[in-house]
Amino acid sequence: MEGERLLEQLWREPTEESLKCLQCQKSFKGSPLIRTFRIEQAGSRRQGSSAVVSTSRGDIILFDRHMDCVVSSKTLFSAVSHVWDPNISKAQQQQRTVPETPEAACRVLDISTKIYNVSKDRDTRPESFGWTT
Repeated sequence: MEGERLLEQLWREPTEESLKCLQCQKSFKGSPLIRTFRIEQAGSRRQGSSAVVSTSRGDIILFDRHMDCVVSSKTLFSAVSHVWDPNISKAQQQQRTVPETPEAACRVLDISTKIYNVSKDRDTRPESFGWTT
């Protein structure tokens, strides 16, 4: 899963009918989607998540919410941006497999895991992290 399929799972774009906010259960039509994540041990609690992506470093648990719902619930999160990396940016812009995709997937996983692990040891750790584009 660390190759092309990893990015496909992380950046999935479900249809409007199948994509609902975890908090209010409404569609995202006309409202920005905030996709946050946590990394937990494989097989950990998965209830109340949008999707779970299994990797060699643990399960990435995804949460899709409206920005307004994130704000109203006072959910703390830190933004993680990968667009500065040319391989990741190219893979995301093309929304399909490119020769650099396995390398980009590895970088996305490395960066996200490192940021999450450093932060989880702090008292002020956000509940989750959100990817920005």
